[in-house]
Amino acid sequence: MASIPYRKDLDGLRCVAVLAIVLFHASPPSLPGGFVGVDVFFVLSGFLFTSIIVTEIGEDRFSLPRFYGRRIRRLFPALALVLAATLAAGWFMLSADDYVSLGRQTVAGAAFYANFHFWGASGYFDASTQTMPLLHLWSLGVEEQFYLVWPLTLWAILRMRVRPLWVLGLLTAASFAFCLYVSDGDPDQAFYSPFSRLWQLSLGGVVATLPPSAAGARGRSILSAAGLLLILLSCWLIDPGQPVPGVNAAMPTLGAALLIRAGPEAFVNRLLSIRPAVAIGRISYPLYLWHWPILAFLKIVQPSDVGGWELRLLKVCAIAVAILLSWATYVIIERRLRYGRTHIQLFIGSMTAAACGGHA
Repeated sequence: MASIPYRKDLDGLRCVAVLAIVLFHASPPSLPGGFVGVDVFFVLSGFLFTSIIVTEIGEDRFSLPRFYGRRIRRLFPALALVLAATLAAGWFMLSADDYVSLGRQTVAGAAFYANFHFWGASGYFDASTQTMPLLHLWSLGVEEQFYLVWPLTLWAILRMRVRPLWVLGLLTAASFAFCLYVSDGDPDQAFYSPFSRLWQLSLGGVVATLPPSAAGARGRSILSAAGLLLILLSCWLIDPGQPVPGVNAAMPTLGAALLIRAGPEAFVNRLLSIRPAVAIGRISYPLYLWHWPILAFLKIVQPSDVGGWELRLLKVCAIAVAILLSWATYVIIERRLRYGRTHIQLFIGSMTAAACGGHA
């Protein structure tokens, strides 16, 4: 991220997104729309990487190998560790058929096509998917498919000497229209397809290419407050029984865009910049990776007669374990391997081989 200034408030926004997702997965009735945290992540990703790519192309120093190298260092170390740990746990907790299914999920997750794998299996909210330990990797598949084409798309737009804002706006509108079209007839396609999710990522790109805001401090604070309100309302007003993403996804997506646009000095953004929020935001990626396998295995092994406060306590312990593992992954794995070069190839190669070997 050295190409653009660091913003603490964006880590705070990551905190809001990942906590919403974790709470939804742990206790859906408590936050029925918490899954919209993924929509927030999509907008953030589109904004950050459009900002980086456009800046580097404008300064004539953009390099595809360097760009993809950053993505590998960002994603693979933690992902490989979680895949290997999930396979090891599944060996003891799953039946033979379920372990074969886990192997297929692992390969799909490692190759970043998990969204297509689960699209062909069942819906995200179906009861049968709630014990699939790697279901959550569908969103990484969507993001990586975006990253494959986005740098070349932006390069082509800039070479044509047209305003990126207008082209990205058209792409956003077209993808949103497609999303609305398929949401009612084919909800699984709407949920998993990169084409029906592109508008959320490209809206982040639109925000990145907007000219500097002329709004004053009050106007920026209004923008940030409206953005956070839209995200929070969507967490409580949207539920899995409604068509998603569809028009419902517009609330959290627009909310994230407004918060990012408001800038780090807006009132709500300053609140998001407090140390605890930033700390959780920094471990949001490993927390997203760890929490779902732990909760899925808990559902698999918990006795049928466990409920009430006992089940709630088990889930609190599971989330605590996920946070602890996420912190350790960030400190020991991400910070050392993402920003350094020592043994990264050996680590990635060995962990990926271990993950794929579990499938074989």
